[in-house]
Amino acid sequence: MPTIWAKSRNVTGEDNGQSRGDHSLAQGGSFRTGVAEGLARNLKALWAKVGGITDIAQGVEGAELFDPGDWAALETSILKWLALGNPRIQLGAEEMRHRYHPNVIARRHLEIYRQVLRSNPGRL
Repeated sequence: MPTIWAKSRNVTGEDNGQSRGDHSLAQGGSFRTGVAEGLARNLKALWAKVGGITDIAQGVEGAELFDPGDWAALETSILKWLALGNPRIQLGAEEMRHRYHPNVIARRHLEIYRQVLRSNPGRL
């Protein structure tokens, strides 16, 4: 049976020494962070489509998103995953690094700043 992990890796895949288990149920912090952290460890993620969770998990292998309150869909997905032997995903960590590595975020911030400067040259 799978066990629960809590805050075991950050979104860049670095271990913070609290690793346990093989699926994602983060404790503390924000749920969005928990989604990214779980996927950064190639862990299955089952989440409701609320807030920023959809933005982070949409299109990532191993992430399944459900309408809030759709317990039947969640139950079906969990049972299917368990019947398959609760397999680990393969590409979630790579996708999280591609999207959220600090270097990626820094480059994106620079792009935004350059856009603002180009669109408002006389305002500075």
